Amino acid sequence: MGLTASDIKTLAPVFYYAPLILLAGASYPSAIEPAQLEALSLAFIEINNQAAAIAIIFFGFEALLRGWLLDVTPQKVIVYEIYVNGVLENTAIGTTQTSAYGQLGDNVITVIAIDEAGNRSTAGTTTLFISF
Repeated sequence: MGLTASDIKTLAPVFYYAPLILLAGASYPSAIEPAQLEALSLAFIEINNQAAAIAIIFFGFEALLRGWLLDVTPQKVIVYEIYVNGVLENTAIGTTQTSAYGQLGDNVITVIAIDEAGNRSTAGTTTLFISF
C-alpha cells in the first residue's frame, strides 16, 4: 500500500507542470481560447489535488496496519476484520490482501486482528476524509 501511495505522489506533479506548458505562450495552445486554457489548467491542478487525497488513503491504511502490528504480541495473526463506519466490510486472511472502502466524507476505519487462539486485538482506528 505504501508503494502505491508513493507511485501516486511521484506521478501527480505532472499535473502541476501541465498548466505551465499550456500558459507559457507556446504557439500550439493558441488554437484554444484563453478562457479554455485557464479552465484546463485549473482542471490539471485539481487532478493533482485529488491524486494527493487518494495517496493519503493508501498511506492511512498502511500506517494503521503497521501501527497495529508494532503493538501486538509475537503470536501469529491469521485474520483481520476491517470495519468501515462501524460495518464489517471485509475479513482478510494474512497480510497480503489489499482492499478499498469508503464513501464521500468522513470514514472511520477500524481493524481488529484475531490470532490462532481466537484472541482479539485492541481495535486500531483512523478517520479518513474522502472528497472528489
